Amino acid sequence: MQNEIKTLEKPKERDSLFDNLKAVGIFLVVLGHMLELINTQPSNIIYKIIYIFHMPLFIFISGYFSKFNFKTMLKKFIIPFFVIHIVWTLVEYFITTPDSNFWIYFAKPRWIMWFLFAIIIWKLTVPILNKIKKLVPIIIILSFILGLGFGYLNFDGYLFSISRIVVYYPFFLLGYYFKQIKFRENKFFKSTAVSIILGTLSIIAIMLFFILFPSLPREAFYGSYMYNELSGYSILVRLGKYICSCIIILFLISLPSIKIPFLTNLGKYSFEIYLLHGLFVKLLGVWVGYTKTNSFLVMFIFSVLTTLICFALSKLYYFIIAKIKDKLKSKKQQKQIQAQQ
Repeated sequence: MQNEIKTLEKPKERDSLFDNLKAVGIFLVVLGHMLELINTQPSNIIYKIIYIFHMPLFIFISGYFSKFNFKTMLKKFIIPFFVIHIVWTLVEYFITTPDSNFWIYFAKPRWIMWFLFAIIIWKLTVPILNKIKKLVPIIIILSFILGLGFGYLNFDGYLFSISRIVVYYPFFLLGYYFKQIKFRENKFFKSTAVSIILGTLSIIAIMLFFILFPSLPREAFYGSYMYNELSGYSILVRLGKYICSCIIILFLISLPSIKIPFLTNLGKYSFEIYLLHGLFVKLLGVWVGYTKTNSFLVMFIFSVLTTLICFALSKLYYFIIAKIKDKLKSKKQQKQIQAQQ
């Protein structure tokens, strides 16, 4: 009887909200990296707004869905980290910066590779978090304090991506904690009034941040520099960024879970798009260098095209893999039938 009940149970559906947020988030990642290729006042403002919250949002979602499985980590994060790291090195040496020295240095993850490395480190803490769930709120507070204080050290933040690992870890913990408390079942996050209030607070927080810190360099938004390395950078800047990020994340996760077919589908491939888009940005950077293009509109259009191309390539990859698996399965079944005969 119990087996019959289990077969009648519907499979757990994906929460469309997270796929929608990942879709918007990955486009902002692509756009942000495209905007690094130009330097105008409007592009700088948009760039900085994006960098206030887009990675904290992704990391929050990563923490929310985080589970520890070494085989999955090896396949999805560890192997891609080393393979793509080598690819970036080859692309930079032969295409984007052919005058540079050829070196592969995994101790300083190149460009977007820091995120893969950080995810590996953060996921290694999940088994510990699972054993001390009641202490997670305290650990979150301590992680924010550590993130604020870390900027005072005299340290190379790019070494093993240590600065970003420490600075962004609170958002991974927040995502993990919100999953534990089942926040999606909380009436607070289902209220339209709450969404409106949080949305308004998000706008106010961003405006206040730029009023208080009007002339910050782009590097202040990376999370990889110490306070003494950048002009105008301080613990107050990092605190302000933490506050803005948290308010915006609360607003975004309070939005209703509506299945928007294109966004929902795009969000399912956000990680693959993240891995692929860097190559397009690097190649476009060479073109920008030749043409001296400095247009936000051009970069926006290229961001849309890059996102769509990477999305299509991701779907094509899994389609081909599925076909290969089906053929192998079919051949295996045929051999079994022949063996039985």
